[in-house]
Amino acid sequence: MDVVKNSMDHPTTDMIYTRVSEILPNISMGTVYRNLAQLVAANEIMQIGMPSGADRYDWRIESHAHFVCTDCNTVIDIANINIDDIKRINPGVKDCDIDTVNLVAYGKCPKCKQAKA
Repeated sequence: MDVVKNSMDHPTTDMIYTRVSEILPNISMGTVYRNLAQLVAANEIMQIGMPSGADRYDWRIESHAHFVCTDCNTVIDIANINIDDIKRINPGVKDCDIDTVNLVAYGKCPKCKQAKA
C-alpha cells in the first residue's frame, strides 16, 4: 500500500509491480493483483477503470473526480466534488444518501492538446 500512497501518478498494476519488486525482488505479479484487490475491497485505495488500457489506482479514497487524457492516459485529480451540489443540481438524487462519488471526465490534457495544434 505504501507504493500506491507514495505515487502521485495513479499507477497501473504493472507500475506498482515494478516499484514493489525493487523492494521485494521475489514478489509475484499474482501477489500484487491479490493485494490490490483486497485493498480496493477494504476501501483502502480506489481503482480507476480506464476505457483503454490498464486500470489505475489512487490512494485518495475521499470523494473526488478524475480527468483522463484520451491520448496519453494521464490521470489528474479533480478536487472538491461537493455531494450537496450534486444533489442540488440533480433532483433525482436529492433524497438519496450518497456515500462517495467516482466521476471520470475524458478529454485531452494541455500537453496533448498543444501537440495536436
